[in-house]
Amino acid sequence: MNYRPLAHLHWWKRLGWVLIVLVILLSLAAPLPLPEIGPPNWRDKAGHLLAYATLAGWYAQLLPPGRVLAGCALALVGMGGALELLQGLTPDRLPEWQDFFANSLGVALGAASAFTPLSRLLLHCDGAGRRMGRA
Repeated sequence: MNYRPLAHLHWWKRLGWVLIVLVILLSLAAPLPLPEIGPPNWRDKAGHLLAYATLAGWYAQLLPPGRVLAGCALALVGMGGALELLQGLTPDRLPEWQDFFANSLGVALGAASAFTPLSRLLLHCDGAGRRMGRA
């Protein structure tokens, strides 16, 4: 797989897996008690969008734009769909197509960050870009 030239790539990849596991656990566990803000059901959809935008944005930091990142984005959309279906097997969750839509929109937004200056943020934080003359 083609990754960006990061000095600590193995740690960044591991952190990506931690984020994926966290999203899976939070998706299948009982909902967190959060304060009521905004319109009904707003924070739930915003949470889905934010979680998947974070995942896709993280991988947009690790992978260059192109087929590999697109494949990763499709895998995240698939994961979101599978988790929605699995929520129907839990006592505290219900599968909702609106959640799947929020997940997918989050993936699209996060993956689109690969085409913005944000895509180089981790490269700068990692220090590899400066050492390789790519800062």
